[in-house]
Amino acid sequence: MAFQRLLHLDGHTSPVLCCTSSSHVPGAQHMVASGSEDGSMCLHDVHETRLAHKLTLGGEDDAVSSLVFHPTDPNQLFAASASEVKRIDLRTPSIASTFSCNKDEVNQVAINAKGNFLAAADDAGDVQVLDLAAGKLFKGIQAAHSNIASSVCFRAHKPWELITAGFDQTVARWDFSRGKCLARMRIEMEATAEGESQLFNPPMVHALAVPGTSSRPWCQVAAAARGDGTVEVFDVDEASSSNSSSTAVSRGAKPASKGRGVAASHGAAGVATAGGNAIGSSSSSSSSRLAGDRGSGGRPWRWPLVLNRARGGHTRPATTVCFVGDAEACNNRGGSVPGSTQAQEPASSSGTSQPKGNSGSGSSGKHAKGGLGSGAPTHLLSGSEDRRLLLWRLPRLRQGQAGLEPDLGIRNEQGMEGGGALQGSGDGEEERHLVAEHHHGRKVNCLHVSALPQQGLHGAHLQHLSFVGDTSKRLQVYKLSV
Repeated sequence: MAFQRLLHLDGHTSPVLCCTSSSHVPGAQHMVASGSEDGSMCLHDVHETRLAHKLTLGGEDDAVSSLVFHPTDPNQLFAASASEVKRIDLRTPSIASTFSCNKDEVNQVAINAKGNFLAAADDAGDVQVLDLAAGKLFKGIQAAHSNIASSVCFRAHKPWELITAGFDQTVARWDFSRGKCLARMRIEMEATAEGESQLFNPPMVHALAVPGTSSRPWCQVAAAARGDGTVEVFDVDEASSSNSSSTAVSRGAKPASKGRGVAASHGAAGVATAGGNAIGSSSSSSSSRLAGDRGSGGRPWRWPLVLNRARGGHTRPATTVCFVGDAEACNNRGGSVPGSTQAQEPASSSGTSQPKGNSGSGSSGKHAKGGLGSGAPTHLLSGSEDRRLLLWRLPRLRQGQAGLEPDLGIRNEQGMEGGGALQGSGDGEEERHLVAEHHHGRKVNCLHVSALPQQGLHGAHLQHLSFVGDTSKRLQVYKLSV
């Protein structure tokens, strides 16, 4: 089975809103940090499955909404608490310094690969970029979004760029050294097929994710978890190539809730460029059809990948998404899997199911072709208000004349071992994206996947652990077979 519940980590008194791990930090112990509505940050020792430290970062109303480990210094952790960003010294642990550059609640913090810049996206729609070495504000991007700025990510292959997303239904590329918007991609509602019921939930972007690799072509890719339940994977450079630059947007009315505990209806949508080419919309050009639709060439793969209800996707707003299988997300240290000595849960009670026609976990425990360090993600993991965890298979990609496209000449490992067809083949049943789903039982607030190198009978492989924060007070841990 793809999802095996191992254990839970205690420490909070309110729902868990965010989590992250130090598995990618050179020289760091494998620690997992979680933040909660109760204003606390818990640091867990994964191998010993214990609470190592608990630190209160603010008052009862100052929720800890985002956490990120410093990518090169194992002693530093950054946390968003209310409108502040706090630097935590893990040797003590204690709050070493506080940045008060944002004027509203911070939703996400991100650090670039070198660890010298931190970006914080807030409820006001602003994004503040901090110079960590100087300990001060580097650049403030005012009105980056006309509504809540929900997510921010740095781009590994373009060190002066970051991408942001918000509840104004846009994704934007920025040159943060100048505070200049390079492109803005708009997400629009899409007409449904005849006879299909239409539910209306705005396709706000709740979360963005980028692979933990600087290798092409995957460094160009991002994934968005949307309010209509869709998870979309797209080429940021190609999607924004025809856009005109814009420095800011006008502010709109702030929604009543960021959706952490609010149920909503949903429809289908696609990202659209300023030129009007909808990415993921069925009304757009053939290169923008729903993933899996067959065009005139009879090829099942289409770019970008739109993983919606028609693909077996989420039925309520998608709240979080992360890439799985990129080897650069781990620091090449081994270690035992927590809870591995515990009795295994019976498959019949695990809540995990596999879509018909899939092999389930595929190549269990193996990484993408090229072995450890190849840096190519193999899967995508998403969570939602529908209380499900979905594991999606990603195609191999290559750079084509018109941008990124699936590599049609390579049979993937999952397809070989699971009976799947050649990628892009027009023969037989089309390749399915949904590998497995797990009924978690609670609304999912956050996800994090940690990759640990393991030595097995067939050589080295990556063991993936999935940490899930939900509306309970516990952080759940799954062993993820990909």
